[in-house]
Amino acid sequence: MELKSEVEKLNSRLLELFQLDEGFVVALNGKWGIGKTYFWDLFVKNNLSEKLKNKEVVYVSLFGKETLKDIQTDIILQISKFGKIYEKINSVVGSSKYAGIDISAVLSLATKTDFKDIIICFDDFERKSDKLDSKDILGLISQFKEQKSCKIVMIYNQNEVEEKEKKVVSDYKDKVIDYELHYKPTVAESFNAISSKLKVFNDYPLEYLESKGINNIRVIKRSINALNDFQFIAEKVAKYPHIEAEIVYTIIKFALLNAKYHEYKLEDLISYVADKRHADKGKEVIDKKYEDMLFLLNIDSSGYLFETDILQNINYYIKNSTIDKEDLIRIVDEKISQDQDNVIGQKLYTIYSKYNYDLDYSKDTFAKELFSVLQEGGDKIVDIANIGRFLFYMGELIDIDDKYKSFGVETLKKYVSKKIEKETLQELNSFDELDQIKKFDTSIEAYIEDQEKLIKEKQTASMEDIVNLFQRPIKNSSWGNEPDLLKMIDSEVYKKYIIESSEFLQEVIGFIRWTQRFSGGSGFEETVEIITKALFEMKDSDNEIYSFKIEKILKHLNIIKEEQSESVKITV
Repeated sequence: MELKSEVEKLNSRLLELFQLDEGFVVALNGKWGIGKTYFWDLFVKNNLSEKLKNKEVVYVSLFGKETLKDIQTDIILQISKFGKIYEKINSVVGSSKYAGIDISAVLSLATKTDFKDIIICFDDFERKSDKLDSKDILGLISQFKEQKSCKIVMIYNQNEVEEKEKKVVSDYKDKVIDYELHYKPTVAESFNAISSKLKVFNDYPLEYLESKGINNIRVIKRSINALNDFQFIAEKVAKYPHIEAEIVYTIIKFALLNAKYHEYKLEDLISYVADKRHADKGKEVIDKKYEDMLFLLNIDSSGYLFETDILQNINYYIKNSTIDKEDLIRIVDEKISQDQDNVIGQKLYTIYSKYNYDLDYSKDTFAKELFSVLQEGGDKIVDIANIGRFLFYMGELIDIDDKYKSFGVETLKKYVSKKIEKETLQELNSFDELDQIKKFDTSIEAYIEDQEKLIKEKQTASMEDIVNLFQRPIKNSSWGNEPDLLKMIDSEVYKKYIIESSEFLQEVIGFIRWTQRFSGGSGFEETVEIITKALFEMKDSDNEIYSFKIEKILKHLNIIKEEQSESVKITV
């Protein structure tokens, strides 16, 4: 025989009580947020239509009520809808809507018989107004029980009753309350009560909630709402369980954390975890609140907490209730790409291992399958395998059949082309990788030179490009390939732009003056020499207007000696 859960036992007990003829008061006691009111609503919905057919239910929340009259009026408004006592009350009240009516007098019209099948539920006892005395409320409840033979349900959290009211409740409880039931749902019962609201990631929450013993329905709702907000990403991650799990568990953990500690700061929590881990054993500074936070996040005493891209995105949502969807989709796409790359890398390893140890695995089959996976990697295959492994695999294939070499050449050309565009080709010199690539085929070295030349030409194609090359080292106080790019520019180009644009001339003068600050050389000497050549050619030209002006500029830059009695000053 299957044992009943606590909630099932409670449900059965209430059914038994409501079969009684006499009036009674049953207290439903339990912690805040665990679903006492939800349980009662569900009990009414599931039982009134079948097992308690003739019962009518009045629900009164004491929250917001300031007088007994407010409570009584609420009750009258609800019971006046019930047919059997509607006519009695309406005959006295009529259309006055209780204005100026003695509420107690109205209630006195209803007899015990009229109230026989009415259940009154009083909720939120511990949230009542300070203007209401607990003993007056309990007295009113007692009045309904004794004088009207009413069946009363009183929902409250005994632990949260104000200290000054606890003695009153304790003194009157034995006189007023006939039965006290404790609502203690399991985590699964609390979750299942609202799980129908969860639209995605259904397999995750219950397991985690049970591991933390969380049965608070309000907290569970926060997690469900958060998960539903990320429905847009569910289909994308469905085929990648580890990515899905990272996202879903991060949402659940931080939704729970925020529900209990909405003021938490991620950076402070990360610092606490790091400080604790780095502290000498026995000298850790323990903070109870932070420890509870780490428990919710499932981080043990020696654990780590890093602000990953996913955590950063979800933490922003938790704090602002707004999702940066584009950012999360980008992060997921990158992770999926990495995952696919790892799969290809594993395939390469498996095929090569099989080739080494499976004696029935022919070299032709090996070559065919290895080549297929290398093709599957597309333009990223060199990065996936790394340069050394790719060259090794290509060597194995070429030893079997030289036809594979053309694939290697084209793949390596695409690889170095991307490096040249990103200006990261020189990084390959660290482990002689660039030399290894060049040695794979003689055409690759020539290709690299041609590509570098094309890129350099693109970078110096316009006046704006040249000005940018002037300004970059000045602004950054450092430079990379700017000297090589600038010295590629012909003096005729400088002359053309100087004549066309006064702004360009100012940039030229400013750049030369900047290079003159370096006593040990700036690295731009060849560029300055080319520009100086252009300026001298302009000085010696037949155009008297700019010939005269260029000569003054050269004197100002101390490129030619001062020949006039008064030095010329140029504003740059």
